[in-house]
Amino acid sequence: MPQYIVNKNPDNKGLHEVHALNSCVSHNYPNTSNQVDLGFHINCYLAIAYAKVLYPSSKFDGCFYCANDCHTG
Repeated sequence: MPQYIVNKNPDNKGLHEVHALNSCVSHNYPNTSNQVDLGFHINCYLAIAYAKVLYPSSKFDGCFYCANDCHTG
């Protein structure tokens, strides 16, 4: 079960990108000071659901490389 993190800073589309820690082939993680640990989840959908509980007014997107099932573009 992967551990997920989310970037505190939104991208140019206003989305906070969710990554599967230690399994992202891009290794393009945000700086540790800009990461929020979402914990271990079975899949990116559950990780994003948890992120929405923590930050209900934010929007999230899965990383193209490590959370592609949740990547919306």
